[in-house]
Amino acid sequence: MKILLLFILYLISVIEESTSQVTANSGGGVRIKCKYEEGYETNKKYFCKDEETTCSYQIITEAKHTWVHEDRFSLYDDTNAKVFWVVMRNLTVKDSGTYQCGVDITDKAKEDMHTPVKLKVKAGISTFTMISLVSVFLMLVLKGISYLIGSIRKRSKKQASSKRQSLQDSSHNQAVSHDCMTHVPLSVCDYEETKDTRSHSDTGASTVYSTVGLPTKPSYPSQTV
Repeated sequence: MKILLLFILYLISVIEESTSQVTANSGGGVRIKCKYEEGYETNKKYFCKDEETTCSYQIITEAKHTWVHEDRFSLYDDTNAKVFWVVMRNLTVKDSGTYQCGVDITDKAKEDMHTPVKLKVKAGISTFTMISLVSVFLMLVLKGISYLIGSIRKRSKKQASSKRQSLQDSSHNQAVSHDCMTHVPLSVCDYEETKDTRSHSDTGASTVYSTVGLPTKPSYPSQTV
């Protein structure tokens, strides 16, 4: 929101002094400073556009120290500084022309005080279009950030799941090893080792059998099997 407000303020041309010519962009805005002489603080102030035979009022007010709004125009009369500000918004090329900062004179024998201002509006991208573009850009940025955060979360969950699976497999292997050492018969867990032991035992037994003889009886001397 702050970015949009700053962007809108950037589009508004600020005129710090009374001037005879102002240039602004289509779709933007302009702020004009109108000075008046001392003694006219209580008079009405207005802003009008010169036509062929008259000056068409755009805004007129006798309010002081407060903003008064009329369609696309706003006026603020600062009696302490003896100036009043006029703001025009949503400018178009048709708004180009000569305007008058006016002070209403109640004395019919005198004419109103006028300060002419020539406004030139150049064609360009409107404020609405620029705000729309900025809004779309910000939405795309937010979507990109959301997608990135979602991807990081999914990756973290996947890594956590893999880690849990590894821990479970490791725990299972440790449990099997513990059972072999405590509960399961030795012949089941050490089958291969037992098989090899039996092979070696058989070989030793055959060797023993080939070397052992039967005992000799006293009644049959010198006879052996």
